[in-house]
This record gives sequence, C-alpha cells and structure tokens, in this order.
Amino acid sequence: MRWRILRDVVAVLSLGWMSTFQVQIAMRRLYALKNKTTRDILEELESEKAVAQERDDKSQVFKWGATAEGVAFWIGKTENIPASIVQVAVTSANVNE
Repeated sequence: MRWRILRDVVAVLSLGWMSTFQVQIAMRRLYALKNKTTRDILEELESEKAVAQERDDKSQVFKWGATAEGVAFWIGKTENIPASIVQVAVTSANVNE
C-alpha cells in the first residue's frame, strides 16, 4: 500500500506543479491521508529526487513537481497513470487556499 501511495504522489505531480495544500487535498481524496503524512511523503520523495519543490515566480508560492527520474522510476510513462488519479489531480489543482 505504501508503494502505491508514493507512486500516486509522483503521478499527481507529474501532471502539473501543485502547492503543498493542493497535494494534501489530492492525497486526502485518494487515501484519506492526514496533512502531516502527506508532507512527510513529499519530503521523502524529495530526498530521493523523485519530486522537487520550486518557488512560483508569479504567486511566490512554493510548488511541487515530479522530476523526470521520479516519473521514470515510479510510473514509467505518464500514459500509465490511472484515470482516477488524473481526475483527482485535475480537481485538486484547481483548489485555492
């Protein structure tokens, strides 16, 4: 189960850059994860260089995104992402704090 959660975090972030809040919303919808658990997973994946965090120049908000290496390792190709993950990612990306 943990492997699926890590894979799905990378899958969500491979579709576009998201704030921590947006990732937390997506993971809550998919797995009912608490915010702290999602932050811990993001930090773990960042240390493995599967995801990266950068400051958005327009909004000055830090956003998360999947790295090419992370996508290759966890997913293979973005075409392999389940439709349910895509739907949650798109919906969560439109949520504002």
